[in-house]
Amino acid sequence: MGKKSNSNKQTTVKSMTGFGKAVGENDLVILTVEIKSVNSRFLDSSFKLPREYNQFEADLRDLISQSIQRGRVDVYVNRQPKKDADLYVYFNRKAFDAYWEIYGNLADELSCDGRTVMLCDVLGRREVLTATEIPGDPESEKGILMSTVSEALDKLTVMRAREGLKLSKDLIKRFEALSGHSEKIAELTNDVTFALKDKLLQRLTKLSLAADPEPGRLEQELAFVVDKLDITEELVRLRSHIQELNATIKASPGGRKLEFLTQECLRELNTIGSKAQNAKVQSIVVDAKCVLEKIREQVQNIE
Repeated sequence: MGKKSNSNKQTTVKSMTGFGKAVGENDLVILTVEIKSVNSRFLDSSFKLPREYNQFEADLRDLISQSIQRGRVDVYVNRQPKKDADLYVYFNRKAFDAYWEIYGNLADELSCDGRTVMLCDVLGRREVLTATEIPGDPESEKGILMSTVSEALDKLTVMRAREGLKLSKDLIKRFEALSGHSEKIAELTNDVTFALKDKLLQRLTKLSLAADPEPGRLEQELAFVVDKLDITEELVRLRSHIQELNATIKASPGGRKLEFLTQECLRELNTIGSKAQNAKVQSIVVDAKCVLEKIREQVQNIE
């Protein structure tokens, strides 16, 4: 038997909002990594790293882009060495002698003695005595850095998928509501069209009594006006966009495509609202726009 097709499997919707945290360590350091993400039109990664890890920012950026396509991503890395750092202490004898001479001359002039205090004060000068941490080898810590960031990224991805599932369920319900509004408009369309034809025909008949129009002219004018007010094509396109919204969120739930389809739905609703010469239709259009606005807000959260 052949393998079963996975074509009906629903693709996971991912929210752009999430958080992940991981702690990793080796013989040298303990690392704490926190990653949070929020909405953004494009992938925008920001890093707050210990200076030892600045050279790895490009590698971390590539790692983030493998899992995330859109969103503002902030990465925080805290580094805690497991042992005291080796220090290099530098003593500037020339600076010491210059300070000591000034202190000594003042002490003699003022007839006071405080050599111990003077010594502590001079040695406390930064230009006299400095201690610098001897840097280790950052490459020896790169492995634990990348694995810890990867673990935090996995947790972030799980949270984004969990939030995305909630978004998709909410959006599907709203797509159904939008579809319901479009069907109500369609149901009213025929009745509205016939009523509009009768109304226009009565008006045109009255106007033509004194003008005696040429044969067929009245029907042509009526057909022209009714055609301008017809919303059949807009309804067909609106239904098509709604179907595409449903198909997209189940098969390839990209936020950008959903945003585009939402804009197209709004375009059709605006045209229907401007063409419709019926209060009931216009009221349903307003309701449909309210639903569409909620859809637009939710879609902006999808990766």
